[in-house]
Amino acid sequence: MKGNLGSIETKAIHAGEPRPRIAGAVVMPVFQSATYQYAGEKNYDDVRYIRLNNTPNHLALAEKLSALENAEDALVTASGMAAISTSLLTFLGKGDHFLAQDCLYGGTHDFVTRDLEKFGISYDFIDGNDPESWKRKLKPSTKAIYVETISNPLMQVPDLESVVTFAKSHGLVSMIDNTFATAGCFSRNRAICTALSLWCFTRRASVLMPRCSRKAACGSRLPPRWFSL
Repeated sequence: MKGNLGSIETKAIHAGEPRPRIAGAVVMPVFQSATYQYAGEKNYDDVRYIRLNNTPNHLALAEKLSALENAEDALVTASGMAAISTSLLTFLGKGDHFLAQDCLYGGTHDFVTRDLEKFGISYDFIDGNDPESWKRKLKPSTKAIYVETISNPLMQVPDLESVVTFAKSHGLVSMIDNTFATAGCFSRNRAICTALSLWCFTRRASVLMPRCSRKAACGSRLPPRWFSL
């Protein structure tokens, strides 16, 4: 179901639910099929295939999340690091540079410090609560700024409004890992106009669409193949 659904409570229940209902099911059924019948799709990204994250459950969940975040679209993935690495590698390439909060989740920290260098991507860490210092870390090749709504596990909260303002003023993509505040419990990052918000489903959001995914990225719509890993 699409359209203006009003409150976050209504969106959590009704957004993404198929109309008409599938075989009369009040709750979205769980599809366990890995492959689907060819329906004349002309584009590879439109072929229904579980590896492309476009099964009926994936699509219903993505629509629900984009509604909750007031985003254009969402992508669901099988793990947190899949969403994080996909988001970073979508916007960053060889020769690019980005700014990252200095107290990231351990898996993200390792990916940034150990793996991105192999792709020719450089970074600088920043204090999330010291906006005055961020400009000194900027380079002509800086493309993005990455922070966590509430850092995992140190529970540090960056100045999110300053992150968005800074990103807009310097033409950067703002990415926020919303793991600890998933499902609108504390924050809806698109409300302050972040470009990309990451959600976690091993916590509170599992009630929205169980057994479908573990992480998602919500934001502006991009060509599907950018996210087909």
